Amino acid sequence: MELEAHWNTIRHVCNASRLSSLAFSIVSVNEGGGPHSTPIGSLRLHKECRGTYFELFTQALGKNLDRDPRVCVMAINSSKWLWLKSLYGGRFNAAPGVRLYGTAGPRREAEASEMAWWQRQVKPVRWMKGHDLLWKVEHLAYVRDIHFDRFEPINLGVMTQGLWK
Repeated sequence: MELEAHWNTIRHVCNASRLSSLAFSIVSVNEGGGPHSTPIGSLRLHKECRGTYFELFTQALGKNLDRDPRVCVMAINSSKWLWLKSLYGGRFNAAPGVRLYGTAGPRREAEASEMAWWQRQVKPVRWMKGHDLLWKVEHLAYVRDIHFDRFEPINLGVMTQGLWK
């Protein structure tokens, strides 16, 4: 399937995933050649088949990407309402998930617009103690861009058949 042709649907699935799961799983290749999965809540998909995420608490991911920039991002919409409605009806009316494959760029300084976007995402919890511990503006210093080159829909047999025409 062509990535560009489905990019708007992919972005919708990923946004629903972030809202329901609070994080994506980004898989990199570790030193031994095996997979290393890291939860990332700050991934933002852009219009040009690319994404950006903040490098917070990602020591192993950063080292892995500096050595081998290949990544796989897994996004699953874990909304209970979506799953219950789909199980009851015997099919999904919206894609429940997607895998994105791509290449991460080098770590770079975050732009003010990127920091402002993330602050808007976490604004509802700004009054909680954990907000400042995790997301003070000074913590948002670095990002990585990811260029995606292909994708795979999550396949759940007949329940997802025909969603990606």
